[in-house]
Amino acid sequence: MESPWHLRALRFISARKWIYDSLVFAAPLTLLALVDPAAPDPLSTLRSVPLVLMCASLVFRRTFPLFTGWIVAATGLLYLVGIEVPHPSLIAVPLTVHSVTAYAPKRWGKIFLALGAVASLLLTLRVAAEFYRQDIYPKHVSPGELLPFVAVFFVFPFMTVAFAWMTGTYRRSRSDDIRRIAERNALLERERENEIRLASDAERMRIAREMHDIIAHSMSVIITQADGGRYAAARSPEAAVSALETIADTGREALGNLRGILGVLRESESGRKTAPMPAINDLGALADNVRSAGLDVTLNVLPDLPKLSPAAELAVYRVVQEALTNTLKHGGQDSHADVTVQAGDKALVAQIVSTGHGEESAVPGSGSGIQGMRERARVHNGTLTAEPTDTGFFVQLTIPEDIS
Repeated sequence: MESPWHLRALRFISARKWIYDSLVFAAPLTLLALVDPAAPDPLSTLRSVPLVLMCASLVFRRTFPLFTGWIVAATGLLYLVGIEVPHPSLIAVPLTVHSVTAYAPKRWGKIFLALGAVASLLLTLRVAAEFYRQDIYPKHVSPGELLPFVAVFFVFPFMTVAFAWMTGTYRRSRSDDIRRIAERNALLERERENEIRLASDAERMRIAREMHDIIAHSMSVIITQADGGRYAAARSPEAAVSALETIADTGREALGNLRGILGVLRESESGRKTAPMPAINDLGALADNVRSAGLDVTLNVLPDLPKLSPAAELAVYRVVQEALTNTLKHGGQDSHADVTVQAGDKALVAQIVSTGHGEESAVPGSGSGIQGMRERARVHNGTLTAEPTDTGFFVQLTIPEDIS
């Protein structure tokens, strides 16, 4: 919907400062400068020329404040030469001091304040000389009789210029504050966008690690059981049925875990709860699942374990799962794995010691399993050791106790 015409006009003028300054300041004061309060004489037009130039230069008081300032200073000096009575359009002088202070480089404000003080003094001396020439004031007056004269022709103009300088200083301070606030808001907005991007990248990495662990483990169990069931089908149908049941259970478990992980990518309904992620208490079910796939696993979870956050317990579960999956894929026949979870020095220590050296893995891998385990340990300020041994492979995960 198109905005009203007066709002469009206001936006147009606000974007072009010289139009506003022309209509509000330059044009009215220029017309005022053409009216000379002195009696009409041949010099009236000549005296009005500096005033007209002075007032017309206010068109650029904000766009080119120094240009306006020097035009006003030069024309004001010319006007003092032929002045008889101060003209009302001299209000352009404090307006110029305000503009230079507010919009020109900072040091120029004090310079034009000093010029305003000098101009007030020159105005006082010029008017005094004119009064003396026309015998408006007697030639011999007391200091007390000069006070009204000084107040009108020096103190009042200078105070007007000083007030304009103070308002210009306030205007500059306000503009600087607004600019700093805008810059700070822009910086905060950039920081917020960076934080969102980093959080999004971290979440994607977390989901990638979870999906790798779930799929790698489940597919290893399924492929192992499928191979075993194929060979056992001819000899022992019961063993084949057991292998198929293990495949079905593992597939359902993997599907449930994947749904839980991918659920964070969907816009969930209000109040909808997601299934809890695996923890240390679920290591027993994991060991049973791996045993059903043909790997001999010994699990020993000692009591009095240090307190860990749910995310840290999930990391322990995934590292154990990845280590057992690697043993299942690469350990070969008659391989064995010992899993021990115990308390360390203000930390939880999980060790997986496996035996067996398979000649060739039946399940191809991506090679990122150990890297993913190290990333999980690093996220929780822990350490991971993964190295081959003479009889197999050794993995140790250490995660500090959660003291929050």
